[in-house]
Amino acid sequence: MTHNIIVLPIEQLENFSEDAIADLTYVVNEGYRKQIVKYGIVVNPRIHDNDSFFTDLSLKPKTCLVYIMIKDVQDVGGPLRIIDTEENADFILYEINETYIKDYRFHMENVMATIAYRPFPYEVNAQAYEVTAFCSFTKRGGIYIFQGTKPDFIKRFPNCNEFIVRVIVEHDLVPYYETKLNFTEFRRTHVSCDKLEESGFFSSFKTNQDFHIADMRQQLLLAPPRSQ
Repeated sequence: MTHNIIVLPIEQLENFSEDAIADLTYVVNEGYRKQIVKYGIVVNPRIHDNDSFFTDLSLKPKTCLVYIMIKDVQDVGGPLRIIDTEENADFILYEINETYIKDYRFHMENVMATIAYRPFPYEVNAQAYEVTAFCSFTKRGGIYIFQGTKPDFIKRFPNCNEFIVRVIVEHDLVPYYETKLNFTEFRRTHVSCDKLEESGFFSSFKTNQDFHIADMRQQLLLAPPRSQ
């Protein structure tokens, strides 16, 4: 099965219609809602509202990318241009046409998975990038979108030498990242529900109990420099 993935730099996303950003806000919140409802630790949705899409996900131009895996390329409204099929024949990567930027939509029923990459702000390592907005709505969707976007992201940001994820331990996600995506936990932190901002969370983020954050990494082997 071929998987269709759209690459969206933040400088493009910032020019999308309010309806398109509302689509993506809804999609990401739906992706996080299962854990919120099942475990009852986090009180608020992942994204507070449509206006805070970029700030809540800490997505900035020139440094971050969003990828969306879709079922039907025709459903997104505007035209898509194939940019890469060489890395893996199982994935077709697309980019949008800026001329039609207000026409694109991302309906929930057409989205299979999402993922975003951003510089990791919690470490000294300036070459680490954090995975966020990581949502799956189909079997193995998370695995597929990570496999399909990793080569493209590294090509665009060749300085990247590791990926980081930060997960709530009590959401039982650590085994998933370990066994399915080959991440390794390197730090675990207790977070008090009454000291969330002191722990680096936005003021809009609320929980009704203490929890633990697991920091996990996947280190990358960078190609050696070419000899002159």
